[in-house]
Amino acid sequence: MIVRYDGQQYERDLARCRRALLQGKVEKRFRNLDGFAELVGLSQATASRFLSGAEQGSKAATSRLLAGLGLTFEEVHRKVEAAREGSAQ
Repeated sequence: MIVRYDGQQYERDLARCRRALLQGKVEKRFRNLDGFAELVGLSQATASRFLSGAEQGSKAATSRLLAGLGLTFEEVHRKVEAAREGSAQ
């Protein structure tokens, strides 16, 4: 999924986020998506949209969600370099 923060595009590794969610369940940090959302102080709908790729989420919400998953922004996002005009794609 491609997201944009502060004018920069990033590719988000949703699979890594989902694996971290599953790991949190295994470690019993939360029981389900509702418990995870409560842990990070966001709605279940927001957490669900983020993890499904249906919504980018604000930078603040993204930070809270990633912290709850035990991940950093850099672990989940890779900068997307803009193609230069006239270059092969």
